[in-house]
Amino acid sequence: MIRLFRSGNPYTILLLVIYTLLIKAFFIFHPSLPQAHAADGFLFNALEYRLTGIFHDRAGWFVLLTMALLFTQAISLNRIVRETRLLPRATYLPAMSYLLITTFFKQWNVFSAALIVNTLMLWALPQMIGLYNKNSAKETVFNIGFIIGVASLVYFPAIIFLLLIWMVLVISRPFRPAEWLLAILGMACPFYFVGAYLFLTDRISLFVKIPFAGLSYPKLPQEYFALTAMALILILFIFSLYKIQQGYFKTLIQVRKGWIILLAYCVVAVIASFINKAFSINMWIMSVVPFAAFMANAFWNMKRNFIASSIHICLFGFAIAVQFFTA
Repeated sequence: MIRLFRSGNPYTILLLVIYTLLIKAFFIFHPSLPQAHAADGFLFNALEYRLTGIFHDRAGWFVLLTMALLFTQAISLNRIVRETRLLPRATYLPAMSYLLITTFFKQWNVFSAALIVNTLMLWALPQMIGLYNKNSAKETVFNIGFIIGVASLVYFPAIIFLLLIWMVLVISRPFRPAEWLLAILGMACPFYFVGAYLFLTDRISLFVKIPFAGLSYPKLPQEYFALTAMALILILFIFSLYKIQQGYFKTLIQVRKGWIILLAYCVVAVIASFINKAFSINMWIMSVVPFAAFMANAFWNMKRNFIASSIHICLFGFAIAVQFFTA
């Protein structure tokens, strides 16, 4: 199956649809309603309230929306990897990797604020990677900051991605104080607009419901299948870093910087798991985007298809086992 996803043939997307239905069948036939979390932001609470009114607490509609989000996020990640040439040729391995990793925890297949943050970050990611080629990046930096601000109002731990913007500026551009300040201004704008709207509609008391602070220690899941799968993914991540380092000076500068930015994304997303009053496994889904890209690179660089297929079958089996034995 890995050989099929290596192909960049547009018809492979049909195989990806079938793959999604197979690997996430349990979640589709056993849907769950969204659960409230301490870090959920004002915008997500408003959206969930509207959707509950439309869907009338029918979990089936929420799971269809969740699957649609996961699939479009997988395709978006695949497009970003292709357009930024992080891999030598067009392939659907990034999309497959994203769908596979997001299957390891039930919470990642339930409509949540952290899931929406991934959509927003996939909107910002190509702009971050493209900063290297811009003569004037002020508008782009402001736009990225604005996206991070919206993401923070959806799920407050996403505010830590301001650190990612600054790291990207260090990686991609010479130091210009104006660009660093524009990132902060861009992030602050959504808070200003929401505050102004609530003030003008005499609902400013709702603004205090935006979670502004909190720290917690992340906890490892207790499911052995999930832990084993996470160990395999970590091994693939290390192998991917090794292969990137091995061919580092043979690739284009933009490609090198793209992988460094994704590595910074991994670090910041892991830090984000501490920015919460109460730990939830949901927040870890924010780290799936970069890890899926590294996992795709690992599969791409495996010279023997038998090894790649065997690892994929193991991960696929663990994903299925997690669904049935931890339900």
